Formats: sequence, structure tokens, C-alpha cells
Amino acid sequence: MIFFVLMGALSASPVWAGTVKVSEVIGKLQRKIQSISLASCASVQQDYDVLYGLTPDLIDSEDLRWNSGGIARQAFLSRLALRDRVRAWERENGDRPLSNACIKPVRDLLRALRYLEESAAVAGVRPRAYDSKNPAPYLSGPAPYLQLSPRAKGMQFPRDLKSGDVLVSRGNAPTSALIARLGDTDGQFSHAALVYVAPKSGRVYVMEEHIEVGSTIRPYEEYAKDQNFRVTVFRYRDERMAADAARLMMERLYSPHNPHVVPYDFGMKMDDASEMFCTEIVYEAFKMASHGRLQIGRYRTTFNPKNRDLLDRFGVKTDSMYAPSDMEVEPGFEILGEWRDLSRVVMNQMMDAVLTKMLEWGDRGYRFDPSAVMTLKSHLGFWLRKLGLKKKELPTNMPRKTIETVLALDPTVDALLGVLARENARRMSGGGHPLGFPEMFHLLERIRVKDEQLYHQGKESGFHVWFHR
Repeated sequence: MIFFVLMGALSASPVWAGTVKVSEVIGKLQRKIQSISLASCASVQQDYDVLYGLTPDLIDSEDLRWNSGGIARQAFLSRLALRDRVRAWERENGDRPLSNACIKPVRDLLRALRYLEESAAVAGVRPRAYDSKNPAPYLSGPAPYLQLSPRAKGMQFPRDLKSGDVLVSRGNAPTSALIARLGDTDGQFSHAALVYVAPKSGRVYVMEEHIEVGSTIRPYEEYAKDQNFRVTVFRYRDERMAADAARLMMERLYSPHNPHVVPYDFGMKMDDASEMFCTEIVYEAFKMASHGRLQIGRYRTTFNPKNRDLLDRFGVKTDSMYAPSDMEVEPGFEILGEWRDLSRVVMNQMMDAVLTKMLEWGDRGYRFDPSAVMTLKSHLGFWLRKLGLKKKELPTNMPRKTIETVLALDPTVDALLGVLARENARRMSGGGHPLGFPEMFHLLERIRVKDEQLYHQGKESGFHVWFHR
């Protein structure tokens, strides 16, 4: 229901009139990126601060609307240029990894540019409401749905996919948003998959690790049915090694008489491939193809929360991992194209805001406290799977606390999303500007304070009954 409220509101023409022309800001930034040196790489933080400060009330809505296609394209090309600068800085640095003081602001600016790109695309296209029965064509269509790199001009997917390509995506569930933002630096992706193209038939297959079932090999057509919100196609620069990586992983996961399922690795341990998580399939494939010389994941996501309650509940046993969003700054890969379902952009941004605040609250002492019913359901689900039932929903090695936490996470996120959606719809119906991230964060903090008061007064609260300090 929220989707229809949001997108119905967005279908109206914006009438607010700020003073900042985004087309000019992004044009200047695109030109500047080309000349940033290694010595001044940390200055990228200032560019991020500028984009983050472009709240909707400051933006010239007519400029955004009429130049939306150009703004979206320039934001995409700016991301490609920034990734190229990372490669150039590494060469200047003697092919050594960059410092966190350099790479963190790069990650932040890449994230801000993507938000700008997708917001501009929505302003120009004004997409119809999301319809799960009639979704946008996956990984296809014109810009700004699908943005192609200049080096991928004329490509079509899945036709032009090659063995070893990596599909990095963002799912639609609250758990996907949680995975994307669980590290010290917010990310925008929650899943990665490795492509294999059968040499004789040319059929495209996708190798993945799923929480529910472990490793899978699916035809691309089945993969596309998941209808993830966003997907980016990465290609390794040494295509022969990439093809070897895909072949070797296919051989590990499948033989005609004995398909081998590798369980999902909830511990996220990179030093043990007996269990794997999604990006570990990519990591291990290229490690095998290079005989151990190449270990992708140069800039890994780190976990340094003030409390580890959430990480412990999901069974994470490490302080760092090669996460899907780390592909953004992986220098050995180039981006061929990126697609997103524009009808779900606003909801995705709101979910990002909700999970960012929830993780911040976790650092301030908040913990999940599932209800008795949730605990009972988690026990039931855990033992049903142990008995061989619920095979498609729950793996045998999924910690019971993880099941319990997911049951508490979903209604908590839904409660917070509902408030944001209603406020955004109210703003838009009155001709005002949509909620920007600073406003969403401020509103979520107000919601938290009010809901906490209700909880401590013994009254019905929206989410503190499951998530509180």
C-alpha cells in the first residue's frame, strides 16, 4: 500500500522553487573529478558534503525536472570517473592500497552520486506505481532505467554477459537494507552473483549463495524473477582469468551426477570456504583461477559497532568481510552498466534512512527483544528445518536467534517506513518538496523519542516493544 501512496504523490509536478541548479553543480563536479590527485584525494569529502547538503528545499525544481536526464547521466559518468581516479591513485601509490582517509570519502561520494542520479531519474520519468505483477523489464530498457558505460555502448543484457561477470544487486526486503548498511560505511548493495555462460549452448547461468538454501546455480531467467531493485554489471579487466574463475566455480558447485550445495556462511569468515556467503563465491572463484595470487576485496567492509548484539544475532564472527558494496571500489573490475526500477526508488531511499538510524540507535544501546510469539515461531521454524521441512525458507545452519531477529526486524522497519511514507505523501500533496535524508533522519529521531515515551508509560508503541534499550 505504501508504494501506491508514495508514487501517487510523486506523479504530481513539483512546485517548490529553490535556488540551486543541480545541473550546474553536477557539471562542475564531473569536470573536477578528472583532475583530483592522490595528494588531494581526501578533498572528495568536501564534494560529498556539498551533495549531501542539497536538500530538496534548496533545489531548483524546474532545473531538476527539465534537465533530469542530463543530471542522471552526468552523475553516472561521474561515478565511473571517480572509480578511474581510484585506479590512477593506486598506480601513483606504487600499486598499493589507498588509505582509509582516501577511500572512505570516495565511497561516500559514490553513494551520494547514485542517490542524486536516481532522484533525478524519478523527477524526469515520474514512473508509475510499482506493480509486482507487471514489473519493469529487468536489466534492460533505455536510460535512465539502464545506464551503460561508454565502453559498453550498444550492449544488451543478458545477451552480452560473459563468464566471470559479477552481478551486484540490492534486494527489496528489510534484511537486504540491513546487509547493505551493516558496516562502518553505508553501502547500497546486498547481494552478488557470478555469471557462467555455457560454451556450447550460450545459455547464461548465475551462481549464488542464498541465506535460505546455500549455493545455487540458476538460469539467468530464474535469477531475473527475483526482481531486485537495483543491479550493476561488473567485468574483470582480464577476461580470460574471469572465464577461468567462472568455470572453476561451476565445477566446484556442480557435476552432472552430484550437485554440491555449499551452506551459507553466517559467520562471514573469509579464511574457510567450506561455507560461503554471496561475495565469497566471487572471491574464491578468482582466487582459484589465479592459484591464490589474486584475492579480490582490496577494500573490505569493517564492523566496529559499539555493541555487537545485531552481528551476534546474525552469527557474524568477524570484524571485516568482502561485502557486495565493496565492488564499488574494486580496481580490477569495470562497470558495464547499472539498472534500477525507478518505481521503487523512493521506498528504497526511505528504507536506507530507516536502517541507518536503527543501526545508529544500536550504537546507543538499542537491542532486539522479540516477543514470545516471535520466539515460539523461531523455535518452530528451526526444528521444522532440522526435520527436513521448510527447505526453501530456512537453512539447517541458520542460527535460531537469526530467525527470531528477522521476525522482529520486519515489523520494526514497517512501522518506521509507514510514518515516513505518510509524511512524504502529505508534503507532496500540498505542493511541497519531498523528504530529503536530513529531514528523514530528523523525523525518525522524533518518532523514536515519542515511541519510547509510550513504551515506558506502558502504552501501545509502534516498535519499542521489539526494539528498545
